[in-house]
Amino acid sequence: MFHPRHRPEGTPAVSTTALMNLRRFIDTNFAALQHAAELLAGRRGTKVTSTIVEGLQDASTVNRRTWHALRDLLGILTLEHVHDDTRVEAMLFAQIDLADPVVEYICLLTDGLRDVLEPLVADQPEIRDHLLFAA
Repeated sequence: MFHPRHRPEGTPAVSTTALMNLRRFIDTNFAALQHAAELLAGRRGTKVTSTIVEGLQDASTVNRRTWHALRDLLGILTLEHVHDDTRVEAMLFAQIDLADPVVEYICLLTDGLRDVLEPLVADQPEIRDHLLFAA
C-alpha cells in the first residue's frame, strides 16, 4: 500500500514545476548569485547561497531552513539592511560604485529570483508574508 511521505510541520507543499524552475534558476545563476551575495553581505552571503543549494539538492519540497535562506538572499539582493550601520551590508554597499555594471546585473538577478519564487509562494501566505515582494 502506498503511504504518502509526510512533510515536517511548517513545510508547505510546492508545485513540482515551480520547484524545478527554482532549481534551474539557482543552478544556472549560482555563481552570479553567490558573487552578488558575497559582494553585498560578505561571508554571510556566501553561506546563504550554499544553504540554498544544499537544501534544494534531491529535495521534493522546500524545507524551512531553505525558505529562510531564500528570504535572506532576497533581502541581501534587495538591500534590506544597507541602511543599518551596525551591519556589514552597510559598509559593503558603501564601497560599491553605483555606476558599475554589476549593479544592473544584481537587479536582474533579483527580478529573476522573485519571478521563480512567486509561483512557489502564491497560495502560501505563511511563506509569502515573510518574503520581500514589494513593488
